[in-house]
Amino acid sequence: MLHPPTTAPRPPRPADGFIGSDRVLANWTAIFARLPDLKAQVLRRATAGDELWSEWEMTGTAWPTLYGPVIMTTRDGRIDWTRFWLAPVTRPT
Repeated sequence: MLHPPTTAPRPPRPADGFIGSDRVLANWTAIFARLPDLKAQVLRRATAGDELWSEWEMTGTAWPTLYGPVIMTTRDGRIDWTRFWLAPVTRPT
């Protein structure tokens, strides 16, 4: 699924970016341990060659709803690079 070394920059929080498929596995393992009811839905997507742009919504009871684009590239049929722009949704009061 992941092409080593996977690169995952985080433009809104540059200090959280990283390189390494082992880090991707560790991150998602920790997220699912903390948020077993996490649901992610891809609302829209578009591809151009090896690039995929998608619009995500992530929800869970112990997590604010996150919404935004995720951009990925692939190499040899595996994810090579991912950039998350997800941000908490602010609901009107």
